[in-house]
Amino acid sequence: MSKSRIPFSTYLWPGLPQLTQRGTWTALFWALTTAFLADGVIITRFIWPETFNLFWDNVILGAFTGVYVVGCIVSYQIEKARDASQNSSNADLFPDAQKRYLEGKYFEAEQALDKLLNKTPEDIAARMLLIDLLVVNRRLEEALTVLQQTIEFSEAQPWKWELIAANEHIKQVKQEILEEENQGE
Repeated sequence: MSKSRIPFSTYLWPGLPQLTQRGTWTALFWALTTAFLADGVIITRFIWPETFNLFWDNVILGAFTGVYVVGCIVSYQIEKARDASQNSSNADLFPDAQKRYLEGKYFEAEQALDKLLNKTPEDIAARMLLIDLLVVNRRLEEALTVLQQTIEFSEAQPWKWELIAANEHIKQVKQEILEEENQGE
């Protein structure tokens, strides 16, 4: 998932963006280490300040500050690099699929869209093109399945009206097919 889809507040805890998006072990390590040190600061500063001398209090506070700052920077850089690599590889697939679709090379367009959606299943533009491609090929049940899956993505909210229009288009094509079959009998 790209950085623009991750709330900014998620970046305020080291490892949390990667943990919420992909659940990596490294992210879990960063998040737990930061939490452990934050607990240490709370205990040495506020709960039992008389138990720890000033030296250990400052060591734990310094360790927490260092891990927190470095962890936030590393989390941000990891997401930034991931977005850049994802955008560069995906940037080529969608225009290629679109070009093949417009040329009438539906099989090749579908292959490119499948490859793109395997990398980024939340790409709503690619899903919309796939739905249109399936409708053009009269594969309406598959188109409805993809449409239903697309609606479930939170990224689909800005595409609400296009999704409604796609659903109506599928219904219209179904009706046309039924009328053609009835005329043929």
